[in-house]
Amino acid sequence: MREARGRCKIAVINDKVYAIGGSNGTTELDSAEVLDMAVNKWVKIPNMPLARSNMGVCALDGLIYVIGGWNGQVGIKQCDVFNPETGTWTSIAPLHTGRYQAGVAAYNKLVYAIGGCDAWNCLNSVEVYDSAKNVWQPIKPIISARRGCGVAVFNRKLYVVGGSDGSHSLNSTEIFDEENQTWVVGPSMTTPRANVDVAVVGDRLYAVGGFSGKTFLNTIEYLDTTTNEWTTFIPKGTCDIPQKRRPRNRRNSRRSISENKKPASNAAADAKQNGNEAVDAEAEDTP
Repeated sequence: MREARGRCKIAVINDKVYAIGGSNGTTELDSAEVLDMAVNKWVKIPNMPLARSNMGVCALDGLIYVIGGWNGQVGIKQCDVFNPETGTWTSIAPLHTGRYQAGVAAYNKLVYAIGGCDAWNCLNSVEVYDSAKNVWQPIKPIISARRGCGVAVFNRKLYVVGGSDGSHSLNSTEIFDEENQTWVVGPSMTTPRANVDVAVVGDRLYAVGGFSGKTFLNTIEYLDTTTNEWTTFIPKGTCDIPQKRRPRNRRNSRRSISENKKPASNAAADAKQNGNEAVDAEAEDTP
């Protein structure tokens, strides 16, 4: 990219990848750029009206919606829309509640902002934006407050996956019942995942990486519609070797053998609550 950025968001329209906002480690960014796959080059686009990181982004009807975010102090209410055809930004109605790390997705011509944080408190509130009326409407809250969750439309339903409740990484999922305007509990993942990304490929919903509460993850799992269960994804040509069967480092083998004879004493590492692992506050990805 033209500029280093973390905690940014990505949107894809017409085979072009848009990287929006984020942080350079010192300050929040208002800049944005686009990767044109035809020429394999990043090009700067006009800056957003407001610098932010950890916002929600989705594409709807050829427009890119940027929802809320973190301005360095609190979750913000401001929402903006980028029109790739005209290259212009337009501010739209603000959220009722400022929020960052919210799950954002377009579903049935509406934009959903789900959970997130206001400043330090995780939210269970949900707002829905109607572009025809330029209004946000609160709807029934999700069952569990969460931030850093993954959100995707899968099998014509809106799924909320994982996240953190502020104390624990979550393996739970929720599904929006549009007809009854309620949330129902979905199948739990095999691993708690905060700050997880999700994507739909074919007939599977994939959950990629995240933070388990103990460590950052390089694992992937998917929801199979035939079983309605999450399954660990192992790419072809690889195998999953249990930790106890992996070869030891020769230099540390003697020490490892002696240490393995000692009883485990780290209670925090073994603590679990409702299937969700305790969060290491220093390892958690915070603004």
